Order: sequence, then structure tokens, then C-alpha cells
Amino acid sequence: MCRNYVFFDIPSVRTNDRRACRAFINECSATRCVIYRREFQDFLELAITGFEKFSDGKKSNPAELMPWKILKEKWHFLPKGLLGGSRAKWDYSLLKDVFALLDGIAPEARVVWTNKMLVPYYLGAEVKTGGRVLPWVIVHTKRAEAVQLDLYVSKNAVPLGRVLSQGIEPAVDGGNPDYDVVQLRFAGKSDLKKNELKLLLDETKKSKLKG
Repeated sequence: MCRNYVFFDIPSVRTNDRRACRAFINECSATRCVIYRREFQDFLELAITGFEKFSDGKKSNPAELMPWKILKEKWHFLPKGLLGGSRAKWDYSLLKDVFALLDGIAPEARVVWTNKMLVPYYLGAEVKTGGRVLPWVIVHTKRAEAVQLDLYVSKNAVPLGRVLSQGIEPAVDGGNPDYDVVQLRFAGKSDLKKNELKLLLDETKKSKLKG
């Protein structure tokens, strides 16, 4: 099929006859086609220049074109990219409440929005252990079952009994010899006890891991 996508000031035509199509284009080019107008030429030059600037800056690193790199914060509030291609079983207003709590307690935190499935919060000087830079909190935004918070704390700083009332199936992962990870999951607003969580976050912020 012969298709013609150039702008004309006459109704567009589509045909399967290649000879007729070529004849039509030739006729338009000589008479009523707008591609030779100065306005169109200016537009075309601007479009080519803009595309070249964009492609030259990105072609060396295709990863920068990923939607979470471009959209950043907006990406984490979109119902896309969840594990297994599933849908979230929680409302996105819950995620907004979680981020509002974190931002209220640590407005100075460095928040990294350019990951695909999680958002880490970093406090002050970098804390490194085992060659890894540890955050204060990680928010998992692309899990279908629940919004998950991972709090990185010193060993034995937060016993499991301290968080049993928070969310669903709270846990303390003590598998690393240098720190514990408090794992909190929220599937609905009733799981999010804001005052209790605020106290816990404030405590972990004040007693954050030392590098």
C-alpha cells in the first residue's frame, strides 16, 4: 500500500496503485503541496534540530529513556509496572499518605525517584556497609499486595514487638550482621496508624545508622 504522510492543503488520498500514487505526489509537488512553503521549511528545520539534540544526548545511555527516569515521581503514582503485570490492591491515596509522613518528618532527606519499583530516602552523610550505601527508608511502590516500607536501623534497635501494631504482617529482618531492616506493609488506610508510625519514623531518624 502506498501511503503519503506529507502535509497537503487538499484532502488526503490512499491507494493501492503505486503508479497512481506516484503520479498524484508528483502533481501535488508541482501545484498545491505545502512542503515548499517557507513556514513548513522553518517548522521542519526546527523539528530536525530538536530531535538531533534530544537523540544525541540520549543515544549513549538508552536507560535514561525509561519512563521511571523521565517521569520520576509521577511514575510511582501510575498503576503501571507492578510486579507480574498485576494491579495494585490498594488505593494510591494510601501511597500519598505514606510519602506525606516521610516528607513531614524528614524534609531535608534526599529522595531518589528514578528507580523502577522503589523510592529510597537518604539522610545526611552517606552510610556505607559492605560496600553498599544504605538509605534511611525505602518505599516499595510497585507491589500489588501492599505498599511496603523498609526501615534501616541499628542492630536490635527496634524489636518486633515494637511494630506488631503497624500494618499487616510486620517483620524485622536481622539477616545482616551490621543492621536490621524493619518491614512494614500497608494494604489499606486502616492499616496505617499515622501517629504510631510517625513516632517510629522519628525514632529511627534520630538513631539512624552510623557509617
